[in-house]
Amino acid sequence: MKHYILDTFNVINKINLSKSHKKDAQTSVSVLIELIKNYQSKYPSYRFTLVCDGRIDEPINLVGKIQLVNSGNQSADTIIKQIIDKEPVRTNLVVVSSDLEVYAYAKAQMCSVLTAENFLKLIEHTPQQKNKSRETIKEKPYAPSKREIEEYKNYSELKMSKLTYGVVGLGKVGYAICRKLIQSGQLKWIVTSKQAKEIDFPGNVQIYSAIEQTKEPVSVVAIATSDGVFEKIVNDICEISTERKICEIAFHFSGATSREVLRPLGEFGIKTLSLHPMQTFGEYRENIFDGIFWGCDCTADDFKIARRIISDIGGVAHLLDEKILRNKPLYHAIGVSVSNFLQGVVEFARLQCENLSLSPSDVLLPILRTSFENAFSAIEQGKQVPITGPVARADTERIKIHLENLKNHSQYADEYRQLTLFLASILHKQGKISQDAYNKMLEILKEIQ
Repeated sequence: MKHYILDTFNVINKINLSKSHKKDAQTSVSVLIELIKNYQSKYPSYRFTLVCDGRIDEPINLVGKIQLVNSGNQSADTIIKQIIDKEPVRTNLVVVSSDLEVYAYAKAQMCSVLTAENFLKLIEHTPQQKNKSRETIKEKPYAPSKREIEEYKNYSELKMSKLTYGVVGLGKVGYAICRKLIQSGQLKWIVTSKQAKEIDFPGNVQIYSAIEQTKEPVSVVAIATSDGVFEKIVNDICEISTERKICEIAFHFSGATSREVLRPLGEFGIKTLSLHPMQTFGEYRENIFDGIFWGCDCTADDFKIARRIISDIGGVAHLLDEKILRNKPLYHAIGVSVSNFLQGVVEFARLQCENLSLSPSDVLLPILRTSFENAFSAIEQGKQVPITGPVARADTERIKIHLENLKNHSQYADEYRQLTLFLASILHKQGKISQDAYNKMLEILKEIQ
């Protein structure tokens, strides 16, 4: 009995759907299910598992031996691999994906494989029954093209070889990256202004103060410096590359700067990418990269390289589309909002606790935990984050009392005013407070300076 495991959105991208339907995950999955149901009517014993990136609601037309699996915080590729790994007998598994990594992994695990295109040809051109039993219907075999086979071969070689790394910069991001790569033995050298005695990394990692001092070529150079230093590093690598090979791939971690800053390296055959971890690196933790979003600025062909690198570090790779890349600073501002601004608000509350001789851990941890859980739940369900308190109630008298007391007993009255204005603006734009209430709050905020 065959069991088809589908990289769902990889398949959907090959279906001839309108742009609006492709953007609607629920609708596009339902269309795919209808195609499968038609095919399954000829082969009722076949099972189908549709693995979806992220999370979507269960379609109403999901029936019988068609199962939907959401990947949640993991990638669909990871879930597909887990399904394969759990199967003791894999000869009945048919993995459907045009993704090179999934395809190569399934082949290595003795599964049958179909590209998304060939799977669609199979189910869309199922022969009609004409006085034949279901058992006599034959599937037309589809094989990858020579180009596909060569790509899969190249990718398999990439997967089999262990990438080696050199890291330039040892700030908070660079430190976290080095810690991860040292564990796997893949880090060969670090370029940093810090003295070797200041660095507590074990093993035979070489420490250099300048990139031209490096001796051993590596697969990947990871640039973990501030954005303002990128141009100098690129020039240094170019100069070295005129005499010797330093790396095959180079990338930076910036969420605000595009990979174009690395373009000169392409003249030396170096593939360039920008891989941004959507994470805050205030304090290192062993699981700091687990399940995080990586925004990948690279070509579609090089995305497999991005995923290979991220699999060494941890997290889930996402190829950023053109709209995001044109507005990359706005994309980066998302991370600033959810980490830096959030931390600032918590610090504001901590300072107020100290001002009143209250224990921040006793006062803040329970409410902080609940507030975070509420926000987490709302985002997970695709809802607006709930905002409560005097601003949400348009309680101008309470806001006025807060401001007057803060002005008399704290140096942070202006911060409270700005935060109140910020919340009021959001709620007003969402239609949750009236224009009159919003105007009254603005008057109060101007009145108490």
